[in-house]
Amino acid sequence: MFRIKESAPTFDGLPRGLPEEIHATWRGALAALRAATDPLRVAEGYHFCCGFLQALADARVIEPIWYTSLRSQLLEVWVEAVNRLNQDAHDIYPLR
Repeated sequence: MFRIKESAPTFDGLPRGLPEEIHATWRGALAALRAATDPLRVAEGYHFCCGFLQALADARVIEPIWYTSLRSQLLEVWVEAVNRLNQDAHDIYPLR
C-alpha cells in the first residue's frame, strides 16, 4: 500500500510518490471531463472522479488534506465543463 503523508504536489495536484498509474488515471479522467461535449459525459466523468478520489481516501492512499484539495480541483473542472455546456447550448438556442 502506498501511503503519502504530506509532500509537494505534482503538476496534476496529486502528491509525489504515488504510482504512475494513479497519476495517469487522474489526469485522464480530468482530461475526459474537460473534453466532454454533452451533459451525460460530464456527469459520468464527474462521478468517476468523485469515486476515484473517495477510493484513494478510503484506502488511505492520500491524506484528508489531499482529498480536500483534489476535490476542490475537481469542482473547478466540473463548473468549467457545465458552464461550457451552458454556453454551447445558448449559442445553439439563443434566448430571444
